[in-house]
Amino acid sequence: MPPALCMVTEYCSHGSLYDFIHKENKCASLDWNTKVQMMIDATRGVHYLHSLQFPPHNLGILHGDIKSLNFLVTDNLVVKLSDLGEHRMIGEEVDEANYPVPKNRSWSPPEILSGNYTSYHVSSDIYSLGMVLSEIILGEVPFDTQKLRRLSHNEFYKHVYKSENRPNLSKAVGGPIGKPMEDCLKSTWFSDTQYRCTTKQMLVVFNECFHNTSTKVHFLERHQSIYLNDADEGGGGILGGSEKNSDEGIAEEEKRLLPGCLISAKK
Repeated sequence: MPPALCMVTEYCSHGSLYDFIHKENKCASLDWNTKVQMMIDATRGVHYLHSLQFPPHNLGILHGDIKSLNFLVTDNLVVKLSDLGEHRMIGEEVDEANYPVPKNRSWSPPEILSGNYTSYHVSSDIYSLGMVLSEIILGEVPFDTQKLRRLSHNEFYKHVYKSENRPNLSKAVGGPIGKPMEDCLKSTWFSDTQYRCTTKQMLVVFNECFHNTSTKVHFLERHQSIYLNDADEGGGGILGGSEKNSDEGIAEEEKRLLPGCLISAKK
């Protein structure tokens, strides 16, 4: 009889981030810097996957199912990414017939809600991550009102994509979110994927916010070179990437919402 195999993993006493926020109701009592640190942890987990270089093409990994249920929280409030059941390599072709229909539409990006499963890209993970980060800040599941729960799949898609409805960051609990972080988070939610930021850009913003909470310096302008570098690499961030999947009206509206320094750089 072959020996039994097992895997030993770290015990995360608080369970999922979803439970921590919505069942234990712990986020409401956290100070602002602790929340930002948890946002950094979550973003670093996704950044690690996207930055991996697997041979022979040195490609990273798409998680494919980012939601607060798939992050775990340790006893000392470190947030860790889990559940890679839907993962695939960046650039890997998708068998659309076997792609699972989104079950957790609160975190699903518009391009997936539309049924265009082959369009799942790094920027799709970014959208879902942005929704998770909004949960940490607001203590609310995205798009989880009684009214929205009654919408059909198509109606929900139109609400998310056509209306450009997004979490209201002005209701942030526990501290001043500040314009730099607000701009960054809003850029993760754009329906036009080419304007979504990258995890690299997010970490720059969050880390400096963590160390300069009181000064509220608009450091997006100070780190403009990072956006430009990502554009040169074709990174699919605010200035990079080749994905274009929304109509001109929405693209123009999203362009209007970008910080001024990024718009001028994109030109």
